[in-house]
Amino acid sequence: MWLDFGTNFLDSGPGERPGFAWATAAPPLGHDTLTANDFVVRAFMISAQTRHPELCWSWIKDLSTKIVAPFGAFPARTSLATSTEFANQAAPGTIEADRVYRAALARTSGSDLALEPRERSSINYYWFFRAVDRALQGGPLERELADAQQLTELYLACVRAGANASTCATQVDPDEQRFVER
Repeated sequence: MWLDFGTNFLDSGPGERPGFAWATAAPPLGHDTLTANDFVVRAFMISAQTRHPELCWSWIKDLSTKIVAPFGAFPARTSLATSTEFANQAAPGTIEADRVYRAALARTSGSDLALEPRERSSINYYWFFRAVDRALQGGPLERELADAQQLTELYLACVRAGANASTCATQVDPDEQRFVER
């Protein structure tokens, strides 16, 4: 199992696929709104100092018409991301992930997207990494991932209700061990 938090880690170009099964999975957002910590945005900009702003704008407009977006990301335009052409070439799970994100964005206001400090981010990957570790040691992957998702959803519900992250982690799983960055 390869855990990838963006296709740029694979050193592959647009449309290239690694030599293993590739799939996309949506995070456990449930019926919550999004925060800026729930996704990564890549964007292009035109420098105020450029001598060729028209060329830059032309290039950005052209990129936004591509089904295969730079770095293997979702297409920039909704019409392309929801097109049959994109669905036919997308990795398994990609269309569902797009649907989940679009539904969450529809419930999200601009004020909900405020960036939380990294140490206060709602997500806790402990159960996900524990599931992977247990699966690598021979545990049943599907059960481990299902358990991880259930615990993560309970944790997120607790944190989003306003409780302290450490308190929520302990309530959800008394054996939880927070990752400490050094």
